[in-house]
Amino acid sequence: MAAPTGASPQRASPLVVVAAGGTGGHLFPAEALSIALSKRGIIVDLATDERATRYGGAFPARATHIVPSDTFRGRNPFSVARTALVLGSGVLAGLGLLRDLRPAAVIVPDPGCICSVRDRQSAPPPLR
Repeated sequence: MAAPTGASPQRASPLVVVAAGGTGGHLFPAEALSIALSKRGIIVDLATDERATRYGGAFPARATHIVPSDTFRGRNPFSVARTALVLGSGVLAGLGLLRDLRPAAVIVPDPGCICSVRDRQSAPPPLR
């Protein structure tokens, strides 16, 4: 029998991927959320970009996954094309990561929050 989404025979608790940009404004709320989820017995992985490595390795997650990212700067066609390629590779890397991890939920702790719960029965309880 296949393991339910977000769990595996080796992983009794659900896995939540917290996705946050690599700046303090994104990482600090993600850190607070990760601590709260961990206290509830939920396994947390962090998906971020290479900028997060500047903050040290003490993020409260089972694993940190670095995903390629970039920001559009200027209107130079070569710069725009390079940025588009990096962002495209980041999308593919992120999709591959989610395919491999099969988390119960992906949470982006941001005012424009996007949550995706794949299997409501294995999803973690809401935070109160």
